[in-house]
Amino acid sequence: MNDTAVRARVLLVLTRPIPAAPNSGRERTLAFIQNAVASRFELRSFQLDDALRSPAPARALRMLARLLRGLLSGMPCPLQVALFEQGGRRKLLRRTIEEFHPDAVYFDGIRSVDALLDTRARFPELRLICDFDDLMSLRYETMLQRRLSISLGYLRERIPRLLQDFLQRGFVTRAVLAYEARSLRNMETRAVAAADAVTVVSSTDIVRLRANAGPALATRTHVIPPGVLFPQDAIRTNACRGFIFVGSDVLLQNRMSIEFLLELWSRVQPARPLRIVGRMTGSYPAIAGVTFTGFVRDIGDVYHDGCIVLCPSFVEGGIKTKVLEALGQGVIPVGNALTFEGMGCDPGALALRDTDFATFVRDPEALMPTLKQAASAMRACVEGGYSFDAVTRAWSRLLQC
Repeated sequence: MNDTAVRARVLLVLTRPIPAAPNSGRERTLAFIQNAVASRFELRSFQLDDALRSPAPARALRMLARLLRGLLSGMPCPLQVALFEQGGRRKLLRRTIEEFHPDAVYFDGIRSVDALLDTRARFPELRLICDFDDLMSLRYETMLQRRLSISLGYLRERIPRLLQDFLQRGFVTRAVLAYEARSLRNMETRAVAAADAVTVVSSTDIVRLRANAGPALATRTHVIPPGVLFPQDAIRTNACRGFIFVGSDVLLQNRMSIEFLLELWSRVQPARPLRIVGRMTGSYPAIAGVTFTGFVRDIGDVYHDGCIVLCPSFVEGGIKTKVLEALGQGVIPVGNALTFEGMGCDPGALALRDTDFATFVRDPEALMPTLKQAASAMRACVEGGYSFDAVTRAWSRLLQC
């Protein structure tokens, strides 16, 4: 785009702040999107607040009223959408749109859909994009079918411990998961009908979304993967001096991976150490060879040419950004089939069976040549579709259509 030309305007409507040092995969994805959009458009952000950030009786009543309105209308509202019932913030968003005159408005995730629907009603000609990231209805259906606990994600730290414990009771968990799965599926379809375009990151998720939305709306759905930077020129892991896992246990999928790895180290007692990086909320037993190093501001400091990143996954959906990050840093990621789901790249030897992890961590050197070849091939595939330039072009096309 010519720097002297008037740049199109994009308003980002966000459900969470984008920190200077992102700590989770979604935060890193949002930071990447923000930078990609800002490179080609004039950009402004608008922050939606959830009821847990600044709890008050009036906000609780608005949330309950939103849930009741959904039940009475026959269109139940997901709990995580009701949390973002905005009240006066809705009027402020309308005023921001009227003052900024954006050419397109980007909505962050399913939790922003009420704001999307209100904006569509007020500004019928405005181009609206909703970025689902993961398909949350599929995630909740999976948790329900597999009898997993509720994943509160980044909202967990704002929910009182007593309420968290109540939500983890078996019958409560199943009821909440069933309600969320059904209502999220309906809300996702309403978002596709209201928006000009809806995006997900995974080629697996898009199949389910299009099936739920139906053929008439399927053309509005798109896959835009999370972006990845490539500070290293090639795969540089030549030997394995230790293993790394990156991810906060705030997310259910990370917590399950951490528990799997701790059980593995306790049982197998590998000679090479495991370093677990990320902000932890739970407590874990001390196990020989395992260290927790907490949050690391510069993720590049985590990786070195003698490490392998372990990424076993046990919850379907989305793209595992820790895999992309490892490849960008030039180190080998090893996981299972679920780890590489929806990426559109063949993992080859990088995808182990769950039962093969014990043999692998005992003697990783036996697989090093094969793993490095597979990682190099996957890195080449990822560079084609997940680079900053590729993702920037994809968002530019969608925002300007």
